[in-house]
Amino acid sequence: MRSITKALGLTTVGISICVAVLLFEIGLQYRRRDLFPPPVPEATILFRKSADPVLIYEMTPSTETSVNGVRYATNRDGFRDDEFPDAPGGVEKLLVIGDSVAMGLGVPMEDSFPWVLETLLSKGDSDSALSPPPVVYNLAVAGYSTAQEIRLLETSGLALKPSRILWSYVLNDPDTVDGGLAFYFSAPRIELLRIAAAAMSKSTHLINNYRKATSLKHDYYQFIHERYAEKTEAQFARLGEIQRQTGVPIDIIVSPVFGYVPGESYPWADIDARIRDLAVGNELGFLDLFDVLGKHPWQEVLQDELHPTTKGHRLMAETVFGYLSGDRGFKQ
Repeated sequence: MRSITKALGLTTVGISICVAVLLFEIGLQYRRRDLFPPPVPEATILFRKSADPVLIYEMTPSTETSVNGVRYATNRDGFRDDEFPDAPGGVEKLLVIGDSVAMGLGVPMEDSFPWVLETLLSKGDSDSALSPPPVVYNLAVAGYSTAQEIRLLETSGLALKPSRILWSYVLNDPDTVDGGLAFYFSAPRIELLRIAAAAMSKSTHLINNYRKATSLKHDYYQFIHERYAEKTEAQFARLGEIQRQTGVPIDIIVSPVFGYVPGESYPWADIDARIRDLAVGNELGFLDLFDVLGKHPWQEVLQDELHPTTKGHRLMAETVFGYLSGDRGFKQ
């Protein structure tokens, strides 16, 4: 009799705990967006949930907002660019795929490297300017990972019938953690698990910062390129396949990370070399921007660890312009 009473008591406690957890979860679901806001409030204007579960979110078409004094406006296709023109036959069309670096986070649209590149291609010196000048379509979306970028290329980019694809690769691209946009716009799920995941992510971030501060090589960028090595290889193979199927050249343009002590050797040179090998192995073009940006004090060319200043974007555009004018570039 005593054992039955004990069992009933344990069952009652278990049911009470389950009910409490369920009610707590319902409350979290009700307030999920208040508890997990986007990185900046303006993101709810500039971005929206995508019907494509792979993309998760996308930029809101024909909208405008301002973040920290910088104006962000999108065209009717939902990208930070002028309205995409219907380029006549014979005009080279460059497609820029990337994340917040290529989108021009923190600088006016006219200072972003895709915009500056188009200007250089249109008004370059007489020896290197192309006629008729190419059109540059900027399809970069802040926070996108390589997986999202490939999906965007397949669903939207190729429909523009580009002549060439410039792939802006940043060393955080293998990761699906993007600062909060995917987290905010993703479909509802168990919020208690989300809280646990967020806590783990924050802990990982703190550990990575400690590793950087103590000059340990195995930091965040090393970690994600090891963790997602097979996925990254498959993604580059997919890009190579797209290039073969469409006949459209794809060039991987790697932006550097400047979270290291100036004067020391670049701690992520091995990652750049790995990306170069993946690009070359899949017959993709490759350009490393560290050779140019690394010559300047990082405070002049970068706003933070990843995002270029106006000067940084111009240097990037000039370097890409020179690359396109070389052996791998346009036929003039």
